[in-house]
Amino acid sequence: RVHAFHERWFGDDLERMRRLFAQLLDALPGAEWAFEGLSARLTVAGRWDELLDAYEEVLSDRRIAGPRRERLLRDAVHVAKDFADRPERALFALRELMVSGRLEAGLARAFERCLRERGLYRPLFSLWQATLEAKVAVDERALRLELSALLSKELGEPRAALDELRTVLAMAPGDAAACALVFELLARDAVPPPLRLEALARLRLHHDSAARPRDVVEALEAALGFADKESAASLHRELGSRRAALGESSRAMEDYAALLRLLPGDVDGRLQLRLLAERSGEHERHARALEGAAQTATSQAERADLLLSAMHIHARELWQIDEAVALGQRVMALAHSHPTVARDAALCVAELLAGKDREAERLEALERLCASEEHAHVRAALNVEIAAAHRALGEHERVLSLWEAELSRAPDDEHALSHAIEACDEIGRAAGRE
Repeated sequence: RVHAFHERWFGDDLERMRRLFAQLLDALPGAEWAFEGLSARLTVAGRWDELLDAYEEVLSDRRIAGPRRERLLRDAVHVAKDFADRPERALFALRELMVSGRLEAGLARAFERCLRERGLYRPLFSLWQATLEAKVAVDERALRLELSALLSKELGEPRAALDELRTVLAMAPGDAAACALVFELLARDAVPPPLRLEALARLRLHHDSAARPRDVVEALEAALGFADKESAASLHRELGSRRAALGESSRAMEDYAALLRLLPGDVDGRLQLRLLAERSGEHERHARALEGAAQTATSQAERADLLLSAMHIHARELWQIDEAVALGQRVMALAHSHPTVARDAALCVAELLAGKDREAERLEALERLCASEEHAHVRAALNVEIAAAHRALGEHERVLSLWEAELSRAPDDEHALSHAIEACDEIGRAAGRE
């Protein structure tokens, strides 16, 4: 009677009739005629959002079931998609139809296209998630791949994207498409570094399981772009090892060189570099790597040791005398930090310059050797060499001073006395010539 009264006297008053139908539906949720009356008036008025609200409200009553419920659900989908142009408002109905198994595949795909074209990515995600939850007969792997791409690229949720990809890789270890999406997360600057490292761990595991070593190398290279010093050293070490296994000796040596620039004292890095140089014959690259590490070394003793090793490579493997001598002189300048290494460098320089008409440089090396020598017979032999170098430079007074110093140390040294007398004679002869 209330409805009939309002229809007769207030039928053109939409607001009054809308309130009446709302009250009627509150009192009589199952009154189909009341909902149809409300639906008709809101449709004529084009009040689509309110109409969709009404569908949601009436469908929240689980007592409405069977064919009527399915019809209301389909009507709601139709209104949202074709009249309201609000496809996202149909999700509640689509989800229920999907769970009940009454949603046609064609309709679901049409909604997917519609949502994607409008850039409604969050509703699209909800639709796909509902599809998975409803266990609809779809290609779960393919759908999860699409979900992860949507989460990563459109919704800006890399953590959720990686979680989806983890599920895919658990279903299909080493899956190439999933690994490609994980790599995108690894390479993207906007992704937080801890998550990128987690992506790297996933890629390493699954590329290895699928026997794709070069893909692991590519992933490790990408990780270098954001790694801190400690992580970068670890990455270079692994890259060096993997590239060596692939037969890429030159690039492996570059990785170990980078490792030594970060950790100049790394013993294993130096060992692997030497082994690669011996295998490939790239001794020049080996020497340059050690010199680069010496530049970043904070310890003077460490720097001296690296330079000495580089000097030996230039001298023994490359026969580059000038480069070896220059490095040896740098090591000798660090004698206070590492006397033993400096002595080795001086000995090498002296040997390299023997007979090279570079007596002044050789003399410096011999004097350093002599100053650090403890055994008298070795020191005596070195003094003979030093005296010869002074003599070649015309420094006869220096020769005499040398042997006088030896006599002051050992007055009974007949060998030193003989050389001192000879030096005096040379000084006299030189004075006579003048």
